[in-house]
Amino acid sequence: MTGALLAALLAAAPAPAQEPAAAPPPVLSGIDVLAERGFEDLKGKRVGLITNQTGRDRTGRTTFQILANASNVTLSALFSPEHGFTGVAVSSATPVNP
Repeated sequence: MTGALLAALLAAAPAPAQEPAAAPPPVLSGIDVLAERGFEDLKGKRVGLITNQTGRDRTGRTTFQILANASNVTLSALFSPEHGFTGVAVSSATPVNP
C-alpha cells in the first residue's frame, strides 16, 4: 500500500519549473546586416542598388538613404523597376495580349 501511495503522490506533484526558451535572434535583411557590420563588405567600392519603394531596413529607412549616407560606400547607380523608384510612374509600354 505504501508503494501505491508514493506513486500517486509523485504523479500528482507539479513538474519542476523549466527555464523559458531563449528568444531566437531577429531575422535581418541584407541592408540591416551591412549596416551592423559598418558596410565593411562594401568599403571603398562603387555600388549599384536595385530597389523600389519597398526597399527598407527594420526601422523603415529606405535602402537608398542608408547607402547614400554611408561614409565608406559610393552609391554609383540606382536601378528601379518599370514603375519607377517610388512605384508611381506610369508604364510607358502597352501590354500585348497573347
